[in-house]
Amino acid sequence: MKTNIIRWIICILYGAFTLVAAVAAAAGNIVPFWLSLLMGAAAVFLIILNIKTLNRKTYLVLLPLILLHICAVANGYYLGENNIVHHFVRLAVSVIIFILFYLSARKRNAE
Repeated sequence: MKTNIIRWIICILYGAFTLVAAVAAAAGNIVPFWLSLLMGAAAVFLIILNIKTLNRKTYLVLLPLILLHICAVANGYYLGENNIVHHFVRLAVSVIIFILFYLSARKRNAE
């Protein structure tokens, strides 16, 4: 149960903060609109995957996480400031999210 709560909190916060950043980037014309749209869509997809209970969605969560990394690197490219530490922090959060999804699915399948 704790795994689900922790996963839920981390996913919602990560998705919400990313969505806010995507909207701000789109509104400010900081990066191309399609990039902000893709980043926002990936964030919403991550939130939906977290809220909606589907069987065997563990590996499906990799799609929005990978998209978010690609968008973050592309954003850094357009801004001219790719910060490697930022990407490693994103990677760490993504790994934690994936592990929590995996543990939740394993627990659900054991019941």
